[in-house]
Amino acid sequence: GVIQSTVVFVPALLFALYANRPMSQSMQRLLYGRIAGEQERLVEFATDLSNHPEFETIEQVATSVARILGSNRVMMTLKDEQGDLRPIVGETTMDLIAQAQLILPTLTAPLVRTALHPQSHPLLSLFDWAELIVPITVRGEAVGLLALGRPNIDGYFNFAQVTFVARVARILAVASENIYLFEATRWLGRRIMLVREQERKRIAQEIHDDPLQRMFFITNLLDKIRTTPGDWNRQQVVADLGRGIDELLLTGDTLRGICLGLYPPVLEQELPMAVNSVVRQFRQ
Repeated sequence: GVIQSTVVFVPALLFALYANRPMSQSMQRLLYGRIAGEQERLVEFATDLSNHPEFETIEQVATSVARILGSNRVMMTLKDEQGDLRPIVGETTMDLIAQAQLILPTLTAPLVRTALHPQSHPLLSLFDWAELIVPITVRGEAVGLLALGRPNIDGYFNFAQVTFVARVARILAVASENIYLFEATRWLGRRIMLVREQERKRIAQEIHDDPLQRMFFITNLLDKIRTTPGDWNRQQVVADLGRGIDELLLTGDTLRGICLGLYPPVLEQELPMAVNSVVRQFRQ
C-alpha cells in the first residue's frame, strides 16, 4: 500500500511542481520554509541600497531579513576605513567585536548551529544566541558578518533560508563597499572645499602683506613728490624715484611668484623640460 501510494504521489508531486507555479511555490514554502517572493525581495533590497547608500538602509535591510525569517535577534558588523570591525546593526560589546575580528578570516561559508554540534565554530561559541552566521565578503575577504537568532522561537534554519540570507549578504557586501566609497567621496569633497578656502585665505594674506603694502608705500612716495611745495630737490626726487622703482621691481617679483604658485608652468611641460627648469631655478 505504501509503495502504491508513493508511485501515485511522486509523479503527481513532480507534475504539480513543474506545471503549476502557485502549487510549486506552496510546496517549496512547505518543504523549505516561508520565503515568499524571494527574488522580488532581493531586487527590492538592492534597489533601496542603490538609491540610498547609507548605513541606515543596511540596518533596514537586515531588520527586514530578520522579520521575514521570524528571527528574534539580528546583528551585523562591518570593517571601517581603518580595517576595524564595527557594529552596524544590533547591540553587542566591543570586547566581543574585537574577538570576532580575530576569528573573522576563518569565516568562509555560512555557519548554522546544529543540535549535534552546537558550537562547531568559534564564532558560534562567541555569539551563543546566534543560530546562523553568514560572512559578508568583498573580493574574497570577509569584511563583516550577519548573525541571526533562532527563527520562530523554536524553529530552525533550513537550506532555502540559509541560501536566501547568503544572497542578501552578497548584496550587503556590494552596498557596504559603495557606502564607504560614497562616504570617502563626500569626505574628500568637504576636504577639497576646506583646502580651497584655506588656500584662498593664504593667497589673499600673501598679496595683502607684501605687494599691496609696497604699492601703498610707492603711492605715498609719489604723492609726496607731487605735493612738495616750491622747487623740487632734484637729488631727493631722484632718490625717492629710485626707491620707488626698487619697490615696484620687488612687487613684480612677489606677484610673479604668487602666480607661479597658483599654476606652475611645469604642469604644461614635459618631464625633461620640467626637471631642467627646477635645476635652473635651484642654481639661480
